Amino acid sequence: MITDKELLKLVKYKLGIFDLSQDIPEGALDRVTELIISNESVAGKPLNVDLTQLSELKNLTSLDLNRFRLEGESLDTINSLPILKKLAIRNSILDGDITQDNLEKFSLERGELGKDASLPEAKVMNFNEVENVELGKIKNDKGKIRHISIRGGNIRNPGLLESYESLETLIVVGTKVDDEIIKRLTQRNVGIVYMPEERNMTTTMLR
Repeated sequence: MITDKELLKLVKYKLGIFDLSQDIPEGALDRVTELIISNESVAGKPLNVDLTQLSELKNLTSLDLNRFRLEGESLDTINSLPILKKLAIRNSILDGDITQDNLEKFSLERGELGKDASLPEAKVMNFNEVENVELGKIKNDKGKIRHISIRGGNIRNPGLLESYESLETLIVVGTKVDDEIIKRLTQRNVGIVYMPEERNMTTTMLR
């Protein structure tokens, strides 16, 4: 049962229930497959959304989170969502491990990575204006990574780009990678878009 006021409101809107006093019909939660959740109001007030209640949404496939500190039970809940395919984290602090095995797309936009944070392995990996893109924090056990987009920030351990054996596409905009790494990836027939001096952050991210 969802009792968190903000999360309940979002879920009702997603189900087309605009009378917030109306109960959610039995079984209707199964129809909620995607959610965008901000932990801050339009006026900048913290909302303290209880992400552990996402466990009620068994069919959630896409989750977009903004302005959270992700750790502990909140991360455990995200990691346990059974069919989650897309996860975006924006303007947040990630202070733990994302161990989701089902992800096809993972996006990290701005925010901060804690010392012990680790990132999931997904087919598509997007990093947008992340101050330090720590490639060493990305799991690379199953050879799932096909596409990487990095826009802005600094890339740490860039040599690890060569360890992604299934990599097909690499987009690097507004930051630098050693030319020899780019050359070797090109020789592997990886499609490269490399614009280290470009500062237009509107470049399309991989979808």
